[in-house]
Amino acid sequence: MLDANIKSVLLLGAGGVSMHQLALSYKKLGLTVVCYDAKDSAYTKLLEENKIPVTKKFKKEFLQVDLCVRTPAIKDSNKYIREAKNLGIKIIDRAEALNQFFSYFKCVIAVAGTHGKSTTASLIYEILRLAHKKVSCHIGADVFMPRFNLGDDFLVVEACEYSKSFLSIYPNIAVITNIEREHMDSYSSLFDLRASFLTFLKRASNRFVFLEDSTTFLKKQKNINFITNEVCQSLATKLKPKLKGEYNKKNISLALAVAKQLNIDDSVIIKAINSFGG
Repeated sequence: MLDANIKSVLLLGAGGVSMHQLALSYKKLGLTVVCYDAKDSAYTKLLEENKIPVTKKFKKEFLQVDLCVRTPAIKDSNKYIREAKNLGIKIIDRAEALNQFFSYFKCVIAVAGTHGKSTTASLIYEILRLAHKKVSCHIGADVFMPRFNLGDDFLVVEACEYSKSFLSIYPNIAVITNIEREHMDSYSSLFDLRASFLTFLKRASNRFVFLEDSTTFLKKQKNINFITNEVCQSLATKLKPKLKGEYNKKNISLALAVAKQLNIDDSVIIKAINSFGG
């Protein structure tokens, strides 16, 4: 839940698919919102259409705020960050900001992994959407008919391991597609990377992991649903997905397993998987 004392917010790096959703949501809650991004985009245009000021330059008046939210791409050397620190303005990253919205939803489903997380999260969102569930998404890719509506029953989010940002979120359902060496500038070792994924996983009451070489170290852990391509077997004759390739078989298997956990009807799952184009 958002701090009641926060009345205004500056978002740094607001021109992306993820950050612009946060900006719009802050405005829905009645906060004064201003944004910065170094480049124009379709999302900065959308923010301006929603009467949210956006700048590509440093404007000191944009620091007359209670909170500053930044993407991992905005480094400490950024002038807004330096000045915000000097002024004593609270600074949080995108994942921590997103976590503050989780209390507005009944169930948060977070998908992490080295690759496949955007596809898997989007698949889960599409299944729930076609099941006529009240579902929002916060995914770092363009999604068909995206929605971020505070008060929905479900929220599907992509949880990124870069800068350990996914350790700022606490979902109800955690999904891991795979764990490989990536973003090692954020980790001291492969052990550190794996430990961080385990911490993310343990925060959820329901846990789904695709079982492959990169995730076998988790087998000693309790209360994990380990998923393989075989979960699709019972629906195999009816599943004719547009998505091809071995990686997408894994993504589909994970999305299907989560949908089953949520008691989604097979006919809806089949329709969503077969129509999903990426």
